[in-house]
Amino acid sequence: MARPGLVKQAPPLDGCPNDSPVLVSSTCVHLVGQSCPRDYGARAGQYPAAHDNEHFLAAYDVQGGEFVHGELPEAAGAWERVAGRVRKHCGRSLISHEILALSRPQHIERIAASLHPVPVHVIVMGRCLADVLPSTYQEKVKQRDPDVSWPDFLGNCDRPDGMWG
Repeated sequence: MARPGLVKQAPPLDGCPNDSPVLVSSTCVHLVGQSCPRDYGARAGQYPAAHDNEHFLAAYDVQGGEFVHGELPEAAGAWERVAGRVRKHCGRSLISHEILALSRPQHIERIAASLHPVPVHVIVMGRCLADVLPSTYQEKVKQRDPDVSWPDFLGNCDRPDGMWG
């Protein structure tokens, strides 16, 4: 647990509940950024995405697909497109996707170099594993394995050689 005073809660954007958990708050920021870019930009900065899946594709691209099983040819160049929008923008920008948290040192070096000379601030949000499992399952079904059952998914998570073993 963080010491008092080290973590400050940002004021919510319009339409976001004040007492929402981190996932809902970050999802709300993404939704506001995607659906109302002018409103988001006026309050918080630029959300540099041409479509709602671009930050996922950019994260996949900058990490070389290391953390997502399967080929995504549509991700080629996505990171540079997003980073280019950030470099051209005079003001704050938000690049956000959960798989960026898995970045290795070489990914972080590439991210920082591609955004230079823009100062980079990193915000890390943590969630309880019980909160993460349903969304991870949904992403797995949506992106890779539409036939996996919830019990099979949970069984894989609990195995020593499973995804969190």
